[in-house]
Amino acid sequence: MDRAMFPKSWALLLLLLVPFLLGKGEFPMGTAVTLFSLPGAAQEVDPRLLGRWRGAPNGKWAPPTLELRRSPTLLDRYDVEMPWYFGRPVEGRVVRLNSVDMDVLECSVRVRSEDTGLLVAARHHFGIRIEGERLMLSLLSVQLGHMALSGTLGRGPPVRGLDTTLASPVAVVVTTEFALADQLVLAAKRVPSYWVMSFEREP
Repeated sequence: MDRAMFPKSWALLLLLLVPFLLGKGEFPMGTAVTLFSLPGAAQEVDPRLLGRWRGAPNGKWAPPTLELRRSPTLLDRYDVEMPWYFGRPVEGRVVRLNSVDMDVLECSVRVRSEDTGLLVAARHHFGIRIEGERLMLSLLSVQLGHMALSGTLGRGPPVRGLDTTLASPVAVVVTTEFALADQLVLAAKRVPSYWVMSFEREP
């Protein structure tokens, strides 16, 4: 196998295995979650995002689905259902990253600490945008995890401020809430096309 193709092939294989790995509520290896929320207020619920979305079929796997509903209790929160990624619905909010003209869907999750066994409140991030009749979802937490664990931006300079600790099977990024925005901007700029998923609205 061409060594230059290995990283892309491995990443594609990881993405294909996501429904299998995460059907039980787990995360793919290399994903990072953070202990802080993005600074700034959440945007009001965008009616264009609401509803059920379906991705393209992929071999024997069922098409991935994404459903966004209004939170019954909070005006700026969503109920997010992604059975191919999360084992159960989670709460989400949308925060604007102005420097890259992109919204971030921040989901509240819990991960179990390997050293204490306790559940820790954490945040998981996706880039999200509407393009015509499609919803595009970028796996920012997967890219952030890759950056944190490798310590670099691919062939670029080292990433600073991304210290990690393990919480099986993910890396928890230990950072400040203000540095997190800059790190997600870097992730958004570097996320490869095979970690960007396209969904169409279900009738």
